[in-house]
Amino acid sequence: MATPQFSIDTSCLVNAWNRTYQIEILPSIWEHIEAIVRDEIAVVTMQVFDEIKRKDDALAEWCDERKDMFLPIDENHIKHLQAIMERYPRIASAGSGRNFADPWVMALAQCYDPPCCVVTEEGLSRNANNPKIPFVCESEGLTHCTFNRMLRDTGWSERR
Repeated sequence: MATPQFSIDTSCLVNAWNRTYQIEILPSIWEHIEAIVRDEIAVVTMQVFDEIKRKDDALAEWCDERKDMFLPIDENHIKHLQAIMERYPRIASAGSGRNFADPWVMALAQCYDPPCCVVTEEGLSRNANNPKIPFVCESEGLTHCTFNRMLRDTGWSERR
C-alpha cells in the first residue's frame, strides 16, 4: 500500500463546495475526492468532519453520508498533534469553532513517511500570534498546496 500524498484541510472542502466547485456544476470533482481518499492517495482526519458538521448544510450532509472517508485519531496522530500544539498554541482558535481541525490536519500529514502535503486554501501569514497552516507547514518542513494543485497532481480533469 502506498503512502498517502495529501492531507486535506476543511478550508478546501468548504471553499470548493460553496464557491468554486459546487456539486451541481462539477459533480466529478466530488467523485474524484471520494476516489482519492478511498484509494488512500489523500487522507482526511475526523476533526475535519467534526468542523464541517458544526454547520448544518449540504456539505455536512454529503460528509455524513461518507463518514468512513474520515480517519479516526490514533496514538501517533496525538503525538504529532501535541508537538504542534506545544510550538503553536494559537493554531486552533480555541472555543470559536474556526480552524479547530488545522493542527490535526498537519499532525495527520506527519504520521506518514514521507509526510503528506497539506492541502489548504489558507493564505500565508507570518504572524506567530495568529499562525495559519502555510506558516506552520513551512516552519515544520511540511509541504502545502492548494486544492487546485491537488486536483492536478491526482489527475482530475473535466473532459466532455
